[in-house]
Amino acid sequence: MTFEELKTTILDRVKRLEICEAYQSALIAENKPALIAAAINLIEWTYESGIVDNTLLAEFDDADLNDAGIYKASFSLTNPSMDIYLLAGATGDIFLGEDIKRKIRILGSAELELVMSDNAHAEVKFFGASGSVELVSHASICLTLIRSAEVSSMVTGDSVLHVLLSDQSQLTHEAGGNSYTSIKAYNNAQVSYTIIGDAEIDVRKYQQAVVNEIIP
Repeated sequence: MTFEELKTTILDRVKRLEICEAYQSALIAENKPALIAAAINLIEWTYESGIVDNTLLAEFDDADLNDAGIYKASFSLTNPSMDIYLLAGATGDIFLGEDIKRKIRILGSAELELVMSDNAHAEVKFFGASGSVELVSHASICLTLIRSAEVSSMVTGDSVLHVLLSDQSQLTHEAGGNSYTSIKAYNNAQVSYTIIGDAEIDVRKYQQAVVNEIIP
């Protein structure tokens, strides 16, 4: 597909939607990196709604996508300098430390393994995707699971984890050290958790969510 064909396809899919600023940015784009820049702030919505699907995504070079923080293949990163988006069949290993603060999105069939420490903070959302999250040595995370996402998490030290899960998503959680965990489960979500040591955990369930404490 040529650049003009790719651009026309995207514009045809979005022109009837109320995203004027993104449409105008795409309209004046003269190359693929400019098209990516036009969509980056709406990437969660455009990918989940199928405006940009895996077929269109394949038309973009990995290098151009990676430069914008978008990945659709295997990768490993330490303290990335920008927010990260995992799409299609991406599998990512990410380490965050040294006061790093990042937003991470995992969509489609992508998988993420995330390790955090040293006052790192992240805001992470799994959209029907899967993965694992580990917090050690004073890290914090806001974690959201929707659309049947499946995630395992572990917190130790004095780390802090806040989780919201819904739409039949599943969380397996282990809390240790002096960590604090807050979990809110909605709409048939499932939670299994284990407490070790002096960890504190607050679990609340709504709308047919299921919560099980596992005694070690």
